[in-house]
Amino acid sequence: MRAVVFETPGIENLKGIGKALLRKTVEGCRGKFEIIVLEVLATNTVAKRLYQSMGFRTYGVLPGGVKRADRYIDVELMYLRLV
Repeated sequence: MRAVVFETPGIENLKGIGKALLRKTVEGCRGKFEIIVLEVLATNTVAKRLYQSMGFRTYGVLPGGVKRADRYIDVELMYLRLV
């Protein structure tokens, strides 16, 4: 199963919401899945810190994986083992 979550500009103003949503998602996956894999823009340091604080680890980078306007941005690949 694959779930897609998009970042929303300005969402950092809702402190704690992201962590609560991520925690609930991880809890809901335990016992059903063995691993969660996600992608995050390498420039999104706030999101990367959140994922790392929940135990996610980086396993690779897709150079220029996303194009925004006329600029390519690297995508960081992360995982969390649930078992």
